[in-house]
Amino acid sequence: MFGPEAIQNFLYSLEIMGLGMVGIFVVMLVLILFITVLTKIGSGSKKDRS
Repeated sequence: MFGPEAIQNFLYSLEIMGLGMVGIFVVMLVLILFITVLTKIGSGSKKDRS
């Protein structure tokens, strides 16, 4: 039904899609860590003021 070239192109597209999903996951983790650090810094400075 599908030729070897079509199957090869499909595998390439799966590889590219997988890399994109990994990239999105990494960016989300970096943002979560960044926001967590900012929250801890912000709450620490509020405790020092009072």
